[in-house]
Amino acid sequence: MDTLEKNILNANPTDGHQWLALLPQLEKQACLKWQLSNPRRIPDLSWHYLFEAEHATYGEVVVKLGKDTASLSREASVLESFSKTQVMVKLLDQDISLGALLLNKITPGQRLNALPMSQKIDHFGQVIQKLHQNPIKNNLQIPSVQEWLSCLENMSTSFFSTALRAQYQNCLSKIKTENIQLCHGDLHCDNLLKSEKGYAAIDPKGILASRAFECAAFDLLSNDELNTEGAQEIAQSRIEALSIATQCDKKDLTRWIFIRCLLSAQWFIQDGGNPRNMIQTAQLICPLV
Repeated sequence: MDTLEKNILNANPTDGHQWLALLPQLEKQACLKWQLSNPRRIPDLSWHYLFEAEHATYGEVVVKLGKDTASLSREASVLESFSKTQVMVKLLDQDISLGALLLNKITPGQRLNALPMSQKIDHFGQVIQKLHQNPIKNNLQIPSVQEWLSCLENMSTSFFSTALRAQYQNCLSKIKTENIQLCHGDLHCDNLLKSEKGYAAIDPKGILASRAFECAAFDLLSNDELNTEGAQEIAQSRIEALSIATQCDKKDLTRWIFIRCLLSAQWFIQDGGNPRNMIQTAQLICPLV
């Protein structure tokens, strides 16, 4: 069972099999609708089925098929909202009834994670500056950060220590709540691809939050680094560099990094995954808050 199949079945135990079985038919329908040729499945899928194809007008394109049509509709709305920033993948068309988005293919397409850390932070900062140069304030169809955090109201004592839960409450009382704006919501380095003009973001979730929340999705430590002796010092140094590159208050950024670790851990638990690395990272960041 591949990752896509596992994720879909875990999240949709009653009708996940049905959607997975329909994928070949949905791919054919998308190709017919947009007159696409030479479809090729993209490997390493997680929550959506993606394939590359060729379009007579747009050239190389990517089609994204998803079971959660409400989520796809929100993604389309976010892509349209950020279309003038030049740092987000371009939405060419959509068919929500089909559960499909037609996107331009970003080339050459290497992930930001492939670069050394100092370059990752520099490019990430450049994307943030362009993405939030003209903040988008109001979008009633986009959830707020408070809605996302609601799943942390009753953290399990089996996974989250007393210290982590107490620090979470401390952070909630101190994080800045002004300058709330439309955010990508999942801007980690694997969601930033090399384009002809720099780096462009893919897979926006869409959330109303602060710039610091947005930046806290940055991949601070690799799994290997997490288990090294100087991991906390490495994290502290990178938070300092990231705060400068993104023009975020360092303390506020640190608090959001900590909160997002807890949030990711909670999502892993809900989806039947392993929250260990996220909880370990939260424990590492906890004294820095």
